[in-house]
This record gives sequence, structure tokens and C-alpha cells, in this order.
Amino acid sequence: MKTEETTLKDLMNPGAAEDFFTRRTMPLFEPDADPKAFSLANALWLIELSRLVYRREPPEPDPHPTPRSKFLGPQNLKEIAFFNEKDTTADTQAMLVQSTGDPQWAALVFRGTERKPTDVISDLKLSVPLLGSGPIVHRGL
Repeated sequence: MKTEETTLKDLMNPGAAEDFFTRRTMPLFEPDADPKAFSLANALWLIELSRLVYRREPPEPDPHPTPRSKFLGPQNLKEIAFFNEKDTTADTQAMLVQSTGDPQWAALVFRGTERKPTDVISDLKLSVPLLGSGPIVHRGL
């Protein structure tokens, strides 16, 4: 299994990477894995998809010249839809991907916080107590 350490650039601009699905040998996704148990295979796939969802494509501002499909296709994945919801209460982006071979599976992957004022403000809207009167967490817009 080949690996590379995560860099500051990876954290600050994950969509600019050029090494999706290549940092390690990707095992087969396990769609029938016990949902209550940890699956390293599934975690590795979801990590890579969580990085790739940050890659910008038209009509988004500052699109990357290499589309997400370049990285999905060789992995037998296809983007079914990209969601870009911008309104006054949320700024949410997500992609829906589906396998094109066996095993059959799909994932809906959301972007998290980007370096935009609207995302930071949304993150600061802490309003739901965790476990009764414990720490305050994001209410999830």
C-alpha cells in the first residue's frame, strides 16, 4: 500500500489535487459491509470522494481545468449529479456518484467548510446542545 502524508495544501485546497485515488492501492468497495462496523475499504473510498467533491467545475467560479470525471472514470465511478444550492440560509454543494461496475454502490458526498465568509459564518451558528446540556454543536443547515 503506497501512501503520502497529508500536506497543508491538501487541507487548504483539496480540489486542486492531481492524485485522487492514487495515494494508496484502492481495495474493492464493500457495499454489504456491516453499517455498525468500520470498513477500511469504504473509508478509503469515501476519503477520496470527500477530497474530490471540492474540485470546482463550471458554472462555479474559478473552475479547475481538469474535470472530476477524469478521476472517477478510471475507478469505475460516474457522477450522476452535482448539487449547488445557494440561498440565504445555506451554501451547500454535493455530488452523487455511482459505480459503473461491480460491486454496485453509490455515495452522496458533501463539501464542508471552504475558505469563504459564508461558510465560516454558517459554522459559527452553534445552536444545538449535544447530549442534553453538553457542548453546543452546529444544527446542520
